[in-house]
Amino acid sequence: YVNYLIVRRLEPAGLISTPVEQFSEASGLRISTIALVAFTLFSLLMGLNVAGEWPQLLLFLNQSDFGVADPVFGRDVSFYVFTLPVLTIARGWLQSVVIATIIMVVVVSGVGWRGWRVRTGLLLHLGVLGALYLVLFALGYQIEAANLVYSQRGAVFGAGYTDVNAQLPAYNLLTIVTLIAAALLIVTAYVRRAWRAIVVVLVAWVAIAVVAGSIYPSLVQRFQVSPNELTLERPYIEHNIRFTRMAYALDNIVVKPFEAAQRVSPEAVLSEPETIRNVRLWDYRPLLETYN
Repeated sequence: YVNYLIVRRLEPAGLISTPVEQFSEASGLRISTIALVAFTLFSLLMGLNVAGEWPQLLLFLNQSDFGVADPVFGRDVSFYVFTLPVLTIARGWLQSVVIATIIMVVVVSGVGWRGWRVRTGLLLHLGVLGALYLVLFALGYQIEAANLVYSQRGAVFGAGYTDVNAQLPAYNLLTIVTLIAAALLIVTAYVRRAWRAIVVVLVAWVAIAVVAGSIYPSLVQRFQVSPNELTLERPYIEHNIRFTRMAYALDNIVVKPFEAAQRVSPEAVLSEPETIRNVRLWDYRPLLETYN
């Protein structure tokens, strides 16, 4: 609603002779009142969209550290259990709100269907909204980077050689390029010729997303990792084994010697009839076929 008020002040003639103005005159309601009702309904819909995520939010607000850091990013494991899901939800929700706001600003200001000449104030407003959207997009790349700990690309579950040495740098590079594009959107409001730089950055963004974000990691996995998988993936396999043991509390096993008797006496056999009857006798023929 605040964005609506700003646009109405920057472009007061944006809704003249539109269905919105006609409905306002017919109903006797002010356009601002109609807008307030529409935005209230939109807010309710957006609220209902995330209402089912309250358990995750509750976990986030009451989280505590696990005291164990992941070997790739050095973050406490609680980040992936409590914080990362909330960041993912919040980022998607905010992106939807920003997109809806940009559409509203364009419609209310009359950009496009009333002409393409845009005042500096409105252009700055659109630039800030566009920059905010790109910042959220950059945050998405960092969320994807954090989700590499769930990768299934390598030899074992979790981040592998390709994820750490190819995919992660690509996400970081895309984050930087996206933030540069966001800054240029704001600069364009004052320097109209800066749109050329934005085009260059966007082209570079698409190229990096395709080449560095998809093709390059696939090539690394296919031609560098697969032929020498055991050597390159060894540290990540060790991480997987170590954390699996920790998850099942197998890292605190106390080993005690057990002096087993090498011979079984007839008396021992007779004293344990149930155990003896339960002894499996393996047929050597299927046994040889199975193990050979």
